Amino acid sequence: MAGEGLKEMLSASSCAENVMPFLDTVANIVRLKALERQSGILCEEGRKAEIEKAVSETQKDVDHAAGSSIGRFLANKLLGHAKKAEPAITADMRKIEAMGAKLVGLAFRIKSFQSLSEKIVREAEEKVQSLRQAAEGITDVLRYTVTATAERYAELVPKAIRHLVRRGYKVMNFRNAWGGRFYQGINVHFLSPTGVRVEVQFHTPESFVVKQASHEVYEIRRSAAATQVQELVAVRLSLAYNALVRPPKGAQSIAWSAAGIKQIPTSIVA
Repeated sequence: MAGEGLKEMLSASSCAENVMPFLDTVANIVRLKALERQSGILCEEGRKAEIEKAVSETQKDVDHAAGSSIGRFLANKLLGHAKKAEPAITADMRKIEAMGAKLVGLAFRIKSFQSLSEKIVREAEEKVQSLRQAAEGITDVLRYTVTATAERYAELVPKAIRHLVRRGYKVMNFRNAWGGRFYQGINVHFLSPTGVRVEVQFHTPESFVVKQASHEVYEIRRSAAATQVQELVAVRLSLAYNALVRPPKGAQSIAWSAAGIKQIPTSIVA
């Protein structure tokens, strides 16, 4: 598994001049992974048993709700629309690669039925809404990750968004998280020309690698089964991971309004 992760990391770096700083980031990730193990939040057997028990009890409720005819119907309906629209949407995304960016994790572009069912139920419970309302709010049944080098990021991200808008996509939500505490990148939710929601994450190779490496501590931070101590350690590790990412020049000034993509002074960006 670690070998596959490293292969994914290295494949995300497309320029030879980026290799040394990229390897420095990988080395720091390895160091933080060691801290994860030492902290005991992931590997301590006693804690692991407690977490598994708590997750198992929670999962029973999730499985019961997700197994309902309404939950299954909604998940299948969303996946049906997504799978029908996916070839054309993926073709549009591949045209972004021709601009000089790169699609990564393409094999995971369609959310799995199990993951989608669980998310619908979880969103309904957390937001105190119906399963149908929760399903209507899901934005990542189809999701793509685009990476661009730090040198070209500020140029290629606006260019990619304009490309999709010209193809008939509508920007439903735009989030620039560069400079954030736990996550670095730009996330955009689109509505495709056929009415299918699509999530696109824009990363540098470095921010993508760190995001993937810190996924386990992210899951602990959002888990209702985590203890206060586990959550505290996960927060500290998340901050350490995030500190490894260097925002590319101009990334924090990328914004979106009804008038379209634009560059604004960094100081104005929240």
